[in-house]
Amino acid sequence: MGTKKKSYILPVILILLAAVVTGVGIYCYPKWKAAGRLQEGMTSACFSFELEVALDRQAMEAGQVEVLEKLARLTGFEEEAMFRFTVRGSVREDKIHGMFYPMGSEDPLIELYLSSDRDVINETLPYNTIRKNLVSRYGLLDYVMPAEKEAVYMTLKQAEQIFGLDLSGLRDFVLPVPEELSRTKCFLLLWAMSKEAGEEGGAYRISAEGASLQLELPEEGSATVRFRAQELQRIVSAWRELFARLKIELPQELGLLEGISGKLVLGEGEEIKLPDKLMDQKAADRLEGIRDVIKGIREIFAP
Repeated sequence: MGTKKKSYILPVILILLAAVVTGVGIYCYPKWKAAGRLQEGMTSACFSFELEVALDRQAMEAGQVEVLEKLARLTGFEEEAMFRFTVRGSVREDKIHGMFYPMGSEDPLIELYLSSDRDVINETLPYNTIRKNLVSRYGLLDYVMPAEKEAVYMTLKQAEQIFGLDLSGLRDFVLPVPEELSRTKCFLLLWAMSKEAGEEGGAYRISAEGASLQLELPEEGSATVRFRAQELQRIVSAWRELFARLKIELPQELGLLEGISGKLVLGEGEEIKLPDKLMDQKAADRLEGIRDVIKGIREIFAP
């Protein structure tokens, strides 16, 4: 009798194990499938982005603050608009195209193209903004500074020369290469996040210490990453030990941020073609001369 009971125990255990494995598989499969979509998006060669940035004046070097304050004076924007701004653009392989919008402005003030081969900036956007501001104060400059109707691009070195700014931080910028995420790592990340109810295809969210991360992984279309971090320095300090254990090296630029939020649309973005026609050096020298004239007029009429 005892032998017959034992003969039933093993099949029952196997059936229970099979049921558990099947249940776990059914429960995990949606996240495993979503992990595949996340990995595909993370390994894509392109993405679009929109960032809301707040800089921490106290953490910035004096020269960095001076650049933004000078830009505010030249363009007529409030200083605060230079320290709280929006950046929209896209990345494809080693190329970046970005548009800089001061706080409260619907029009971009700066357009940038950065790549391993060449870095250029749209000279027309800041020039026309500065011209409008200065002509409103010194009417005679309307004859010295004609408005530009077509977009003119120049190198960052020429921009430094014309506007008297230090853009070495941009010139030295290199797009970081993130560690490749395996499907297993993506799955573990989703496992640690809570699934948002009612979201088709899968949206996962995690939040802690004033920061949040949301991943939208639809069955069709592009994966989207949304994030927000306020009081960033407090968050970095609280999580510094964990980052060190995970061997995650935080960018030094994080130290300049008071807060940041935004979204990345993975796999989205048009081909980025850098402008071919650039300003010649004679035009750059002429604009530098106009800047010196403006500086002299300001000194004459300064109270």
